[in-house]
Amino acid sequence: MDKIDVEILKILKKNSRENLATIADRLGISKATASRRIAKLESSGAISSYSLNINYSDLGIIRSLISIQIEGTFVNEVIDPIRSFPEIAAVSKVFGDYSLICEAYTRSVDELYQLIQERIVKLPNIRNVDVSIIISTEASHFTPDLDILVKNSP
Repeated sequence: MDKIDVEILKILKKNSRENLATIADRLGISKATASRRIAKLESSGAISSYSLNINYSDLGIIRSLISIQIEGTFVNEVIDPIRSFPEIAAVSKVFGDYSLICEAYTRSVDELYQLIQERIVKLPNIRNVDVSIIISTEASHFTPDLDILVKNSP
């Protein structure tokens, strides 16, 4: 990955719908070169998807983080059932007091309660569940400085 690839990533991170001509113009390369480089970034997995950022709180959706402690070594057995719940947007394995942290989106606190009490805690090997309702997001879209991807040349 070189500086041009990193600059392409920066542009697409700000606006994943940026058109090819604008990307090429900003970087001083041809549209064909920009297209080839983006295709290479996609095929290598550096770009895994393009996304839309929705402000769920403006839509009345409650966003929460659900921390789950799992008995013994049964983490992998619990992931698939949790991932199948439509309210769960992300499941992350973590080190610390909990085994998993899940990001959930529900229409109400009652719906969140039902998700936890009627489905999650009834799964086998669940030791403890803790939930945090996100009331506001003060910083968003944090990504490390993409310049760290460019290898320093001697």
